[in-house]
Amino acid sequence: MDTDWCIRLLGPLSLTRDSAAVELRSTPQRVILALLAIRGQVSRQDLVDAVWGENRPLSNAYTHISGLRRTLEPGRLPRATDGLIASTDTGYSLEIDCDVHRFHALRASASRLRKAGRLEAALADLESAIDLWRGEALAGLPGPFAAAERADLNGLRIATAEDWAEILLELGRHGEAIPTLTVLCREQPLRERPHELLMRALHRGGRTSEALNVYASAHSALIASGIEPDFELRRLHQELHVSEARTSAPVPRREMFVGREPELKILRAAAADVLKGQGGVWCVVGEPGIGKTALLAEALADTPVPVSWGVARRGSLDGKPAILVADDFQDADEVTLSLWRRLARQPGLLLISATRSRRTMIGQPVLLGPLSEPEAAELASAPYGRLAWASGNPRYIKEMATASPPELFKRIDEHLTFLTPSTRSVLQRAALLGETFTFADLATTIGRPPLARHVDEALDAGILIADGQSLRFRHLVVQAALYEGLPGSMRAALHVQFATALADAGAPLDRVTHHLAHG
Repeated sequence: MDTDWCIRLLGPLSLTRDSAAVELRSTPQRVILALLAIRGQVSRQDLVDAVWGENRPLSNAYTHISGLRRTLEPGRLPRATDGLIASTDTGYSLEIDCDVHRFHALRASASRLRKAGRLEAALADLESAIDLWRGEALAGLPGPFAAAERADLNGLRIATAEDWAEILLELGRHGEAIPTLTVLCREQPLRERPHELLMRALHRGGRTSEALNVYASAHSALIASGIEPDFELRRLHQELHVSEARTSAPVPRREMFVGREPELKILRAAAADVLKGQGGVWCVVGEPGIGKTALLAEALADTPVPVSWGVARRGSLDGKPAILVADDFQDADEVTLSLWRRLARQPGLLLISATRSRRTMIGQPVLLGPLSEPEAAELASAPYGRLAWASGNPRYIKEMATASPPELFKRIDEHLTFLTPSTRSVLQRAALLGETFTFADLATTIGRPPLARHVDEALDAGILIADGQSLRFRHLVVQAALYEGLPGSMRAALHVQFATALADAGAPLDRVTHHLAHG
């Protein structure tokens, strides 16, 4: 009666003879068996290279092959060329039931069935392929062959799960795919396909905001690794933004809106022109907290033209007059900017974006500056004198009018979270230098590289202003919040450190003593 051999490699190596386990204690023998089971036929030299790498004598292979044959077939005659492990002209061959072969066969079958439109049958084959796995492929086996095969098989395992999830989406069973895709995204933060599939599944389940969060996580992980998300993933992100924009409610008007009459006149006239079939492209530009969103809400509140808040793409419109509003446009990627430019060519469409960065400004600018002193006093219902540190910024004016100093500084610090942590750290140290300082001051006290990048970010965000050779904080209240955000002991230590650095650089005595007095 023929012996029924079976080897399982999609997990720790497991060998059975007539359903009874066979133990192999020699690690080289286990690797050789796995190699032969997967490849079927191997030359002696390839066997040595695959198991041990270079510079190992062929005698090692002979020794372990002989030992493996004695273990598997105790009754085998010496120098016999047939049997389970057969000798060939150049090496050895093995025919055995192997789960790796079944895995590949099921994947190939699923691919054929899917192309033929038999999705349910393809799904069943993929589920059978996934069920073959018991852990990491070739777990615990050393050597170059095992390492390479393990990487390839584990990659195919992930791809199989992705194919399975994609078919579920095609069948309209997106809810069943979400748990598996969620685990895949967590385990493979740099692999884009499971993130794309999870975003689609969540969106189809009415969970678009969660899908956008999936993209945000993937984008952060990829960028941190120096990888730009591919076009398909960015395009899907754009499409979901469109969907969210269609269903999102307009930004409500503020209970109190002060000033901005010229800007309101421009935007209301542009909205009225849409009804005449005239489109346009406008961009509201201003520092954080200056009131860009409030201006848009006030200007568009009473227009009879449909307004979509968000970012749109070609094909999302039906040809009727419409207004598209894109807030936080400083975060727009190249795909979004390109789409916005193409939409600008559509007749009867008014595009309005709001950005704190001129780098993403597209269209005619509406520049928002500070409120005047009377407008600031009206907004806060308080005398202007105590609001001077806000320098006309509506957000800071309202915070100063309602919050105690500790709470005020805390709120402003929370508002600055749009800055990168390293730039915030640089600004906190810059706050110790006073309202006005030079780039050289910063370089002397905290070091140069990569200082310029952080200063550029602060300038672009409107936190700092370049004034000739000097830099200054646009708002004294921001400088104060950054300064107070440092623990007292750290502030004192940094003041002493700054005094030493400035003295060594030959700075004027009064600047050195200023820091010593606060140290």
